[in-house]
Amino acid sequence: MDVFAVVLLGALVGVVSAFLGIGGGALIVPILPLFVPGLSQQEVIATSLATILLVVTNNSIHFHRQRIIHWPVVLIMGPMTAATSYLAGQWALTTSETILKIIMSVVLFLMAVRTFFLVLEPVLEKAQLILKLKAKLSFWGLVAGAISGVTGIGSGTIFGAVLLGYKVMPNNNLSPTSNAIMIFTTLSAALAYAGDFSKFGQSWTFGEIHLDYVLILFLAAMASSWVARKYQTHMKERLRKAILGALLTILALKVFISIF
Repeated sequence: MDVFAVVLLGALVGVVSAFLGIGGGALIVPILPLFVPGLSQQEVIATSLATILLVVTNNSIHFHRQRIIHWPVVLIMGPMTAATSYLAGQWALTTSETILKIIMSVVLFLMAVRTFFLVLEPVLEKAQLILKLKAKLSFWGLVAGAISGVTGIGSGTIFGAVLLGYKVMPNNNLSPTSNAIMIFTTLSAALAYAGDFSKFGQSWTFGEIHLDYVLILFLAAMASSWVARKYQTHMKERLRKAILGALLTILALKVFISIF
């Protein structure tokens, strides 16, 4: 294992999580195997989910203290993502790596396209949110949870695109709210992968989760996100959209190429 490279990956995850509202799984899953050869796709996904859980929990504590998390949205989408992410994680444990990679590349590409073509609408009032968007947000919570459990991307990429599109909150609340939702998603999915006790007792493993990589990635991400959180409110909405779309496109191509 190239420890320095894993540290750099963790630092990048922290910055991306704070600025774009994604947990970092879209980076960890495609890139970690380059630095740690020999990991199965299930192990990479499980390790990614456990890392994201720690990252978004740390971010959410700080965002909550700043009172910039939109909790009504979190409480609508969070439980939905938890339910389907666990079930999807159980299914992924017995699925071939090729299928998992194909699913991830397709998901990343579709979310990239959706992000690029989003029409930014006026912010809705809380009453309008509850009446008009509760069903839609619940549906996307179910979808995001299932995708997260199968791909290990944490679902922040989906939340970022959905919340931008529906414009249910000001730009400054987008990343903090997405981080808080992902606590539900990643905790439930990580439990699904940790439930495979056949590897329990081996060094630094818990089910499919490699705790040593989780620790390195998290500590690096925690340090970088501490700096990035101070500046995330200064990122313009259209710039956030462009960066998120470009990142999703690049990673979709990376995963697709790795299949061959």
